[in-house]
Amino acid sequence: MRIGVTGHNSEVIARQRYSGEDERSHPVPANSDPDFPIAEPTTRKVDCSVDLPGGGTLAVEVKMY
Repeated sequence: MRIGVTGHNSEVIARQRYSGEDERSHPVPANSDPDFPIAEPTTRKVDCSVDLPGGGTLAVEVKMY
């Protein structure tokens, strides 16, 4: 019997694979990038957050098509 992978299951698999945490909000500063400008500071909630050595964060978005 084949078990299907759902969107939620794929997020759990990503957290296990990358030793990540549940969804967490990350600050997104305003910028004037010509292709993707952000008018005012906001936050972005990602599927899997991985804290990196040195204080950085890997923000993983999981997509199922």
